[in-house]
Amino acid sequence: MNIREPSDSGFPTRDKVPSSILTEGMQCSQAEYTARCCAFFAAIFKIIGEELIEMTSRTRSGRSGIATVMENWSDKMCDMGSAYRTKFFDKVKTEYLAVRISDGGN
Repeated sequence: MNIREPSDSGFPTRDKVPSSILTEGMQCSQAEYTARCCAFFAAIFKIIGEELIEMTSRTRSGRSGIATVMENWSDKMCDMGSAYRTKFFDKVKTEYLAVRISDGGN
């Protein structure tokens, strides 16, 4: 994920969801920022897990299949600007907001 400044037009481009969660609204307490980071990474890991389980369920080649699934997932995520990458981060944002609501955060 790329959390560069919005004004930085370099490559790869800025990922809006991670960068907004991790770099915007920094007028919060250390405890609030810690809660944001924890919720964000919990969301990332949950969505990665769901994606890999779904991709693995379509593969029937055992351990070598898992390596292939991991490689395929990585290839999809490294395709900057792809619909898959955008959809992945949209799912992360939805999960992040659900976690923040459940823990009383904003």
